[in-house]
Formats: sequence, structure tokens, C-alpha cells
Amino acid sequence: MKNKEQKCKALPLVSVIVPIYEVQDYLERCIKSIIEQTYKNIEIILVDDGSKDGCPEICDRYAKKDSRITVIHKENGGVISARRVGIQAANGEFIQLVDGDDWIAKEMVAKLISCMIENKVDLVICSYFLVGKNKKKREGYLKGGYYSKKSLEQYVYPKMIYTGKYYECGVEPAVWNKLFRKELLKSVIYNVPSSIIMGEDAACIYPLILKIDSMYFLDEGLYYYRLNETSATRAYRRNQTLSTVELILYMQKQFEDKDIINIKLQLDFYHIFIFMINLSNECKAGLSKGFLKRYYNMRQFMKETDFKRVMQNQNLQNMGKHQRVALGLIKHHGLWFLMLMLALKNSILRF
Repeated sequence: MKNKEQKCKALPLVSVIVPIYEVQDYLERCIKSIIEQTYKNIEIILVDDGSKDGCPEICDRYAKKDSRITVIHKENGGVISARRVGIQAANGEFIQLVDGDDWIAKEMVAKLISCMIENKVDLVICSYFLVGKNKKKREGYLKGGYYSKKSLEQYVYPKMIYTGKYYECGVEPAVWNKLFRKELLKSVIYNVPSSIIMGEDAACIYPLILKIDSMYFLDEGLYYYRLNETSATRAYRRNQTLSTVELILYMQKQFEDKDIINIKLQLDFYHIFIFMINLSNECKAGLSKGFLKRYYNMRQFMKETDFKRVMQNQNLQNMGKHQRVALGLIKHHGLWFLMLMLALKNSILRF
């Protein structure tokens, strides 16, 4: 027993941080999957971001069962705020982030930390599964293996945000399928504006990748991302569109002085991608009360991010079918016509 404890202490400590907000139906599976990791030298930091459901009680109950668990209860401040609080409390040299409604394979931490240590890299990324009615492995653009700085500059940077296929990114912008060195993660996550409520992962990951000297991509599905129709990413977000104005401007600023092939094209396509997500979000409620306000939200987004320039400079043939139709309608008939058609469609589908 003594030898086992000594061996465990000799291994690097990994801090697994879970931001939690009203996911009581899924939280226990998430926590159990972390507790049952084959890699035992972990600390588990559960950050309750002001949940009003049963999450706080679930966190406290598991903390009593496992001494590796620390629970932090805080006022609701959003996922960036919760992650920052967790990172500030972390004692590990390495950080792994897990969302409270997802779960991880029991060997995930062990495999990621092995890749990190054995290859002496700054970042490790793995594949993941999308879990809804069916389970499907997400096929990424990257090939498995080691990437030096030269490889990053030649093969990753030119296509990391956009590969040329709508909408496919070279590097998944999520934080939850990656293992970070804590100091590196801290150097970028504290710069991301707290007001960004969508795209906060991209605002962290892409600037971080520019800083690293090496990376390892493990082409094995170790993370299980739940396609939850009631989650924050699926439900209507009242403040989303105006929040993404700051996201777009922040992303542009991070890359403005970087000599990277295709970077302007990549950022423009990311811009269009965010526009389409906002459009879908603002039309979810159909023609119900507040439609005019949602229309003005979209107009303000287009104006403040110079979206007109982006549309004029793009070849619509590079878009998907729905994107070509939507942008074509805006060019010829205006935003009002497009939103009216989409909102009317959503209103009809409700009956």
C-alpha cells in the first residue's frame, strides 16, 4: 500500500475542472466518470456556478465520498467565470476541463498525460464522440501524431479555423477534449472577455495554439459530448447576438499582426459561421413578440462587425446550400426579408 501511494505521488497531478450549471440529470454520470479514472493522481474541482436545481447537493454529496473532490459554490457568472475560478484553485501542473453534462472514458486522463509527458508537448488533443440518439465519433481534420512548431506553421495554422469546407475547422475549438499545461492556459483564458457567452472556447483555443511549440493529436475517442436539446448551446439565448460582436472583434485582434496563410479568409468564414448561428437563434421564437428587437440585434451585429464587407468578399460557392441561400437572400432582398421568412417557418412548425 505504501509503495502504491509513493508511486501515485510521483506522478504529475492533473486538476480536472468541471463548470456546473443546472445539469442535475447528467451530473452524477459526469462525476463518476472522473472518479473512476485509471489515473489516480487527480484532483477534481467542481465549480457550481449558481445552480438553482439539485447540482449543489450532488456536488457536496460526492465531496464527502472522495477526498480528491473540492467543491466551489459561486454566484452565476457564466462558463468562463466558472473555469477561471477552478483554474485559480487548481494545484496541478496540468489542467483538464470537463462540462457537467458530458462524461469521459475511464482511461482519458491516463492517455492524455502519457502523451504529454512522453512527447514533451505543450498541448494534447483527442477525438470525441457525439452522443444523442446514436453515438458517433467525430472525425477530425488532423492526422494523429506529433506536431512540432514547424509542422504547426505548415499544416495546422493555415487551416485551423477553416479548412475550405463549410463549416469544418482544422482544430476543434472546444476546451474539453484537451489537456493543458496550467500556466499556458492561464496566459490566454484570463484575456477572454467575460461578456462572451458563445464562442468563448474558440477565443481561448486558437490564440493558445499560436503560443505553443508542440502538440500531440491522439486520434482516439475519449470524451463523450452529450447532444442535449435543453442545454445552453441549444436553447434560445437572449443576449447571444450582441455578445458575439465582442467575440468577432476579439478574434480579429488576436490575429491582426500574425503572418499566417489564409488567416483573413479563415476569420471571414468564422464570421459567417457565427452570423448563421445568430440568425438561427434570433428566429427560433418565430413571429412572436420581440421579433423586431431580434431583427435589430442582427442589424447591429452586421454593422459593428462590418459583415457587409465579409459578404462582398466571399465566393458563395464555397458555402453549404443553406448558407448560400441565406446570404443570397440578404444580398438581393435584405435581412428583413430573410428573417421574416425564417421566423414564419418556425411559427408554422409550432402548430
